[in-house]
Amino acid sequence: MTTKRRALLLLALPLVLAAPASATVDDPRWAAPTVVAAAPAAPVRAVGRWTGGTGGIVMTSGAWATLRAGRCDWLYPWLVERALPVDTFMAISARESGCAVDGVRVNNRTDLSTSRWGLNFKGSMPRYWLDLCGISDWTAPGREVRVDVYCTAQAFAALGMKPWRVG
Repeated sequence: MTTKRRALLLLALPLVLAAPASATVDDPRWAAPTVVAAAPAAPVRAVGRWTGGTGGIVMTSGAWATLRAGRCDWLYPWLVERALPVDTFMAISARESGCAVDGVRVNNRTDLSTSRWGLNFKGSMPRYWLDLCGISDWTAPGREVRVDVYCTAQAFAALGMKPWRVG
């Protein structure tokens, strides 16, 4: 075994050891929405569209533009499947990631995330996410929308809107 291969193996080993057996993207908790076309909706709501609310989320002008352009509408079936407040979580995604299909990479003084909803993996947070939703790899939410929305729903169930309030 070459020195380079040994070094890569040693770097990957903690990631393998940190992930429980249930922390695979095949985990049924992270399944894709089962019925997209027939997602339940309020009678006046067009399926898959943001209707103008933000649930009190502080927004930037760029986030407003993202929502108005319909770039977050693809999230609708995922949010409905997890019973999240659709307009509110579309607004959060617009603010945190621009509703990026492939997630975003944020690594700075206060944040470590690839989540569309800004799930933070800085400091001791990987252990929190491991306990809450079965992942400790900060890149997993950005790679798999089903993981991202599942962990977001778990955080919402545990903490309400507290993680996304500003100020």
